Amino acid sequence: MKKIGGDLGLMSLPDLLQWAEMNKKTGTVSISYKGVERSFYLQAGNMVFVSSSKEGERLGEFLHSTGILEPRIIASALQVSKRHGMPFTAYLVEKGIVDQETLRQTLQSLVEKILSDALTWEGGTFEFSDDVPPLISKGPVVLNISFLVFNSVKIVDEIRRQAPAETLDIADALKQIARQIVAGYPDVPLVADVIIRLNNAPAGAPVPDVVRQDVIRIVSSYPVLTSRILKVVNSAFYGPPCSTTSLQEAVGFGGLKMVQGIATLHAIEGKHPENKEKLRELLIHSLYCAFIAVRIAPALRLDAEDAFVCGLLHDIGKVLILDYMSGKRVDEGVKQQILRQYHDGAGFILGSKWKFSETVKEAIRCHHNPSGAPAYKEMARLVCAADMIANTGELLGIRDACLDFDVEKISSIVDDLENMKNTAESII
Repeated sequence: MKKIGGDLGLMSLPDLLQWAEMNKKTGTVSISYKGVERSFYLQAGNMVFVSSSKEGERLGEFLHSTGILEPRIIASALQVSKRHGMPFTAYLVEKGIVDQETLRQTLQSLVEKILSDALTWEGGTFEFSDDVPPLISKGPVVLNISFLVFNSVKIVDEIRRQAPAETLDIADALKQIARQIVAGYPDVPLVADVIIRLNNAPAGAPVPDVVRQDVIRIVSSYPVLTSRILKVVNSAFYGPPCSTTSLQEAVGFGGLKMVQGIATLHAIEGKHPENKEKLRELLIHSLYCAFIAVRIAPALRLDAEDAFVCGLLHDIGKVLILDYMSGKRVDEGVKQQILRQYHDGAGFILGSKWKFSETVKEAIRCHHNPSGAPAYKEMARLVCAADMIANTGELLGIRDACLDFDVEKISSIVDDLENMKNTAESII
């Protein structure tokens, strides 16, 4: 039996289920959070059953609570089907206790109830194994995963729209955002453990092979993250001469700093399903900026891998602020003011908490004001230029805003901007 597992902060439940659907996986997706355990059973990329440790979320209980069957009939059907080695659902249909369409609709409603509740979890772990109990795999109901995920997200969105929003002012927001970050937001083992170990390595020292293999092992547990890393490395503006499907080769070519940056952004991304569209725009901009930073790094004689990570993470504070303001009553003008004025500080606090390198932290904090960087001014200047180019699509104003930047050295980049942005969009 093959298993993969990890943190739902790095691979969200919708991503996990849709990965299984796309690859026509047969197996069991199990999730756990604060003592609640749920399992989704898949057959050739479809959902065939669900189970839960939470009261009221078992099929028999649900058939009773929805008024379809009485408890004594459910108990008898469970007992007889088990004695005959027959799926409970198949027994209900075969004996005419419940018709197949009613059973399908009931199971769909139960899955959507369980899924929508799980989408509100603030953490948790997952495990996928390629094993399904025979009595479940032979059931008569087959459900489309994409349809279930779509309906569950709609349910969560509707609940959030109806919930009373908390009024928020700038002063309170800033205090609580800082407190949230310092308290350990979010709790993501990949970032909090392996990446911190990488960041603690002496500057310029080779990373021990055991750490490199540890990173590869953990990242390979997250198919969506692995796919994104491979896409970045194979992209025309970053990749090797020939494409690779090996994570080990990708890490060898792109470097562990590249993995650090993508894993960090991916970890944060998994926390914000309600900000999906805004977040996607932000992630596209971040990756676009990273591609530009790599291209202009030679003009300042800076390391391209450092440039990629700094460009990728420069706006990470915006992601944190967007998440914190979700569900709170904030005037749009106030929201934009908070994002504009305080995202660099929020990103710096997170970078300090997760022990980013000084280069990355200063690039995050000073990418709008390179002259204010106490050190690493050249990297802050580079990220300033990359950010301006990504926002405007041209080189005008860079010389003045980014400490007399020599625009002539990077003038050829303009011809590639559209392709770089399209590549970023295709990856995100």
